[in-house]
Amino acid sequence: MAGPLTPQDAALYRNPHSTLPMPGGGSDMPVAYYQSTKLPLTWNFLPADNVYQAVWQTPVFNLRPDLRSAGGSPKTGVPIWNTSSRLYVQISNLVNSSASTTQGLRVTAREQASIAYGDVRTGFSSVENVTSPVDVTSDVMLGTGQPDRVVLVFAPLGESYPVRFWSVRLVFRKDPSDWASDQIIHVESAYY
Repeated sequence: MAGPLTPQDAALYRNPHSTLPMPGGGSDMPVAYYQSTKLPLTWNFLPADNVYQAVWQTPVFNLRPDLRSAGGSPKTGVPIWNTSSRLYVQISNLVNSSASTTQGLRVTAREQASIAYGDVRTGFSSVENVTSPVDVTSDVMLGTGQPDRVVLVFAPLGESYPVRFWSVRLVFRKDPSDWASDQIIHVESAYY
């Protein structure tokens, strides 16, 4: 993970008078919004694979916060109260940091989820990989006229009611011949 991603607004956890599973009505409803900090990728060389790699991951989202008190489970994950919300991941500085920033770049996305409770506050997460890595390189590298930033959109598993706990992990890879230390790529996300 590139760094801690925390909610920008304490209203996400607002629950006046401990009215779990739902907060008080009207204006006391928590907002259905999350935004991460814009962070540069941290690249590491993996000698076994002879490749440079950077990993970025969202926090675990609780997409069914209305179930927070079911079974006595504590409030865990970043609560998203709108079941039709989507995760938007913005990748930027693709052409401004170096002429070869996207040359040889490969990007995969993988979803992690769980239908059951996991106490993510203590570092334990019950989310596991639920998809194979999906190559999203063509969504990031757009060839001639490459824009400086792209936005990827992710929808959680489930149709009208998403899986309860969910996160997304992006893996960026470059061969040593295509990598340079001045290639600074930034990633940030928002869920609404």
